[in-house]
Amino acid sequence: MTSSPAASSKPLYRERLAPGVGTWLLVLVTGGASYLVGRRSVSLWA
Repeated sequence: MTSSPAASSKPLYRERLAPGVGTWLLVLVTGGASYLVGRRSVSLWA
């Protein structure tokens, strides 16, 4: 009886956590790419 609530709550937790992780990864990747491009352009201009 106690294993069914935990099993049902785990997928819900994962579904709720996955979108946030995906958004953070997207933000980090885009931010890192723009930062690298900015540094590269600055170094090229310098």
